[in-house]
Amino acid sequence: MAISEDRNGEGIVLRDDSGLCVRFATDGRLVEIGNGECTWTLKGPCYGWSLRMQWADDDPAVLMPCGAAEITRPDECGVEMVFDAMRFEDGREVEVSVRLAWRLEEGRLKGQLLNVELPEGLKPAALAFPDIQIPYGTSTQWVIPFDIGLVMDNPCAEHVRAKGMPGVERQNLHMQFTAWLADGAGLYLDSRDTDGWMKSLLLQVGEGDARLCIEHILPQPPSGEQEFPGYAVSIAPFKGGWYEAARIYRPWALQQKWAARGPDQRRGSYVAELACWLWNRGRIDIVLPPTKEVARRLGLPVAVDWYWWHKNPYDADYPDYFPPREGHDRFCAAVKDLQEHGVAVQVYTNGMSWDRAEPGWETEGKAGTIIERDGEPFGIIFNTWMDRRLMQMCGASPVWHHRVLQTADKAAALGLDGLYLDMIAVHGGLRPCFSTEHGHVPGGGAYGLQGYRELLRKVREQHPELMLSSESFQEMYLDLLDCGISLFTSGERVIGEEWTRTTRVVPLHAAVYHGHGVAFGNYAHIDGITPYDELWPPESRTDPSKERDWQAICPDQFAMELARTVAFGCQPLMTNLTKEHLENPKFEADVAFFLDICRFYHAHREWLLWGELLEPGHVKCETVDVTCIARLIFTRPETIEPFTVRQPTVFHGGWRAPDGRAGLALINYTRREQAVTVERVGGLALAGNGEMVLPARSMCFVPLEPV
Repeated sequence: MAISEDRNGEGIVLRDDSGLCVRFATDGRLVEIGNGECTWTLKGPCYGWSLRMQWADDDPAVLMPCGAAEITRPDECGVEMVFDAMRFEDGREVEVSVRLAWRLEEGRLKGQLLNVELPEGLKPAALAFPDIQIPYGTSTQWVIPFDIGLVMDNPCAEHVRAKGMPGVERQNLHMQFTAWLADGAGLYLDSRDTDGWMKSLLLQVGEGDARLCIEHILPQPPSGEQEFPGYAVSIAPFKGGWYEAARIYRPWALQQKWAARGPDQRRGSYVAELACWLWNRGRIDIVLPPTKEVARRLGLPVAVDWYWWHKNPYDADYPDYFPPREGHDRFCAAVKDLQEHGVAVQVYTNGMSWDRAEPGWETEGKAGTIIERDGEPFGIIFNTWMDRRLMQMCGASPVWHHRVLQTADKAAALGLDGLYLDMIAVHGGLRPCFSTEHGHVPGGGAYGLQGYRELLRKVREQHPELMLSSESFQEMYLDLLDCGISLFTSGERVIGEEWTRTTRVVPLHAAVYHGHGVAFGNYAHIDGITPYDELWPPESRTDPSKERDWQAICPDQFAMELARTVAFGCQPLMTNLTKEHLENPKFEADVAFFLDICRFYHAHREWLLWGELLEPGHVKCETVDVTCIARLIFTRPETIEPFTVRQPTVFHGGWRAPDGRAGLALINYTRREQAVTVERVGGLALAGNGEMVLPARSMCFVPLEPV
């Protein structure tokens, strides 16, 4: 390792044996970072960190360092900087005392705040760290670790030439890294927090530049010194795309406590043996017949995620679920019947919400609700049929812990195999709470995720017989959950046309954690029609005559969603399957494809469930326009406008099983045969010339060998 003054007088240069080279100006600004494969020149006064002063998403006011007052070199591996002043955007300066260390480590530039002292009364909302500004480029992508993983093409491109930086995108993150890609080069940012501080990604675009940072939401103590996170962050240049960014993060991530349950620890449960899930809703005579029939046709283990089993309407009156709407004894008998037919049963509950109209919210639930900065309790209206506001509960609240444990007790008494706790793994602990009555400092910090971790731990300890699941894949809950559902494998259906134009779904989470958490599902409706809960108001029910023949309009969307689900290493699922669907010749081909892909997944679980995702490589096939609709549970049919997306005709995923065998899953979801050429996947190739023809609506798994 060598550190030297740049002989051209351009500042301080750090180099390491990996080829990483970082250039600082003499005032502490980051000027350039490269590694021999790609080099990024940083723009503006980029010190790698700043403070965000406002909470409003559309106006992230910045407090920037004025320049390092002192730079020292404690050893040959890094530098330390002391800042004594910062500047607002209007030119006002404030005195501060901030000590920051930069260090080269394993091909990354590692940054860490060592000490922060601010003048009394200065209460920043967030620390931006890392905080980088780079040229926007002609063809760019932003890697977003939300849910299964997203890549956004040319984000905020309409603002690139605007004055200032008016283009603003803020995203939650379920893993602690992001990347900016341009013309095959990437710039990777991460934080390495083991406690679970609230964070978000912030992108600003304008004047030909992009500014990207990880925001760490700061506590707002009523008095005394403000706490700042002490964990490290990283910046690294790299060659490649989203997969290569995930592989930078993976070695550290797999060493953390939340990744402790890998394939060896997860085998042996019903989740490990499943061929598929059915996401069915409603009364016993609606749920049981199709579920048992699928299990009979497959002859393999099946699980049902049972919604609308509870006494109250869906998305209303939570958390009051009991008794089941058809009575305790009848429901228990139905659960036992399913289990005797090879079906594991879990039921829906909401792990974060308390209906504001439910009588207990005013007397009990209000005390556990997230409080916003203005002192108002925070809630969301999901159920537009009933206009019910579900109040979101703080993970640190003892009130909420007590109520969820009561729900778990009553659910376990039904003889279930699993319990679904909605929303925890997608939103739990990510929103700051300003209550002074939950035992935490108002504002940001780690209390939210730690609170929900403790809640999940209590449920597991109290009911070890129950497999626990939630929505999505926040990494810090992985060890405490047995599985999680992704709706984003049905990206077109849940994200919609506008996002689909610029955003695609990728198996980013699988590239880091596959085998250390089980993902299932999609939002694939065989007929495109979402159901209506019989307990919702009749007057709000949509007019059936407004429904169109969505299956004829979108003949390949359902199959495409299933193909993406399995190619990305998720357990297959169908939602709202009825006995009528199974008996109607119109749906025969779609049902057959679903059953085939379930058998295929089950037969290749060593790769698709437990394997390591390989680099996507080069698999060539035609692309086609697929007609799709966007539709969620509260979408009125008359508002739906079909749209087309350009997609490959064959989805693929390369996997290496725990025993070292590598293989490639290829799935043709279209209604005609497709030619495929496999050049390379994960540095491996097929035997022969790599050319194949897949029949219509078919799948195959082929071994991969060293090139």
